[in-house]
Amino acid sequence: CIKLTKIITYWIVLDSKLIEMRKRAQQIFEKAIESTDVRCLYIEAMAQQHPSTNITGSWELVFATKAENESLEFGAFCNRALRLICIDETVSDEEALSSFIFELTNAASSQRFGQLYNLAINGKISREEYAKTKEAIEHEGSLRHCFIMLKAIEQLGWYSSFATEYFDRMDFETVWPLTQNSRHTEAYR
Repeated sequence: CIKLTKIITYWIVLDSKLIEMRKRAQQIFEKAIESTDVRCLYIEAMAQQHPSTNITGSWELVFATKAENESLEFGAFCNRALRLICIDETVSDEEALSSFIFELTNAASSQRFGQLYNLAINGKISREEYAKTKEAIEHEGSLRHCFIMLKAIEQLGWYSSFATEYFDRMDFETVWPLTQNSRHTEAYR
């Protein structure tokens, strides 16, 4: 009876945590789509078709821990096959909002990432070309993220210390020497 009580208590705690994380995800999503630019970005991401599943449609925002998912090493990620944007649950709401919008830029680039992946697995480009091109696409997303965030700050009064994180690094060829040996780029090789 004591074991069963512990198991039930564990599931109740887990259930309440999941409910809280879903509420938080919904709040972040609702705040994000207050911005016309984010709504447009989300619609663009919804239209992206996954190359192997041919699925289009909505994207789900979820929170998880790094222990639950090692892909959270960089704080957030976009899983195009599952149409999922996952964010580290330990970040602030401000950072979660910013990460969600950045990962939406990756979601909106799904077809480009898929085409690049196909080139790589078919031996049409080298690992280095794959890593550099993938970083270039993400760099474009970083700039788009900055512009969206700055506009939302101005129009909606959002606060974000993350809005101009990449703004001073506009040219990818200037950024590439600084990032080509990073852990992020190494993950693509």
